[in-house]
Amino acid sequence: MQEIAAAVTNAVVDYEPEIVYTHFPGDLNKDHRLVFEATAIATRPTSRHRVRKLYSYHIPSSTEWAFGQLGTFTPNVFVGIAGKPLDAKRQAMSQYTKEAMEFPHPRSPEALFAIASSWGSVAGLLAAEAFVLVRDIDA
Repeated sequence: MQEIAAAVTNAVVDYEPEIVYTHFPGDLNKDHRLVFEATAIATRPTSRHRVRKLYSYHIPSSTEWAFGQLGTFTPNVFVGIAGKPLDAKRQAMSQYTKEAMEFPHPRSPEALFAIASSWGSVAGLLAAEAFVLVRDIDA
């Protein structure tokens, strides 16, 4: 963990981001949980570097397949992605040929659209990405 956290810390120091997005800590994928933990360590509010906002995100077939046993993804931030952003997401996902699957798999193009539509409906939007706000430091 020290090695991973040090690598993430170095990136935070080098790039000085104000906002960082990372995996949800309750994902089924253990690597995702480790990345979340390393990111939480690396973005602690210190005088050396200050990340104002830390968000975690849902990963189809990793977050929901833990079935809430490792924590429940309960988003409280929604960003509308209808139109060009959703088209760009579909295009980007089409490049991940090893990750994309046939419907009804959660990483199929049809399921990704359904997920975006579902999160959008929660927020009164056509389509949305959903995030959990982990930390918000108002400067």
